[in-house]
Amino acid sequence: AIRRQRQMCIRDSKYTVQRKKSVVGLAAFSGYQPSYGKAAGVWVQISHQANNEQSLDVIVPDHTRILCSQNGLYYNLVLNKSAMVIKSDINLTNNYYYAVQGKFEVQRFSAIGGRLYCQNFKFLGFIDTDYIEVRVNGELWTRRDSLYDMEPNEMAYMVRYNPTAGVDIIFGNKTHGMIVQPGALIEVSYLLHDGASGNMDVREHPFFLFGEKLYDISGEEVDGNAVFEI
Repeated sequence: AIRRQRQMCIRDSKYTVQRKKSVVGLAAFSGYQPSYGKAAGVWVQISHQANNEQSLDVIVPDHTRILCSQNGLYYNLVLNKSAMVIKSDINLTNNYYYAVQGKFEVQRFSAIGGRLYCQNFKFLGFIDTDYIEVRVNGELWTRRDSLYDMEPNEMAYMVRYNPTAGVDIIFGNKTHGMIVQPGALIEVSYLLHDGASGNMDVREHPFFLFGEKLYDISGEEVDGNAVFEI
């Protein structure tokens, strides 16, 4: 009787709650995975400066930060590889690259380990869970949508909303996914962003500046803003 009364309370209250935390908490308790929202993103064009006379092959690492002139926020180039080399003798006219707004952070934990081990991590602000990456002892593991999508002993994990605080990373039980061993080093990288503030009006023709130094293929430091325009 108590359990039935509790289920009726959840059923009725989910239509009347107004606080965001209450809404997503009840959704998670009911078996749904609430969305944390998405970081603003933009396609940018990188081209050589018209008056640039430097013949440099420049290395641009993944997640290189660029600063938006319109809102003063940082975006990160998403290359899906460790780095790219922009050669001085190629035409960049039709080259576009995706950049996502926010800041990448990393947290590290020593695992207790065991079957279905859960590692919670807390954060401040808005998070885009699409950019979560998990490494165990330095090795990148694969993200799956559910426990049943994990192959036996596969190095895999799933991401779950935590109604109390933060995000849970769930590992396997050997039948579905590999068991994390006690003492293993877990490294979680993720993207925090500024929500709707990252949106921009492209009609105002915003431009970007590199927010950090780049290097050429010989290892010499390069001012990307003197070589390229974004």
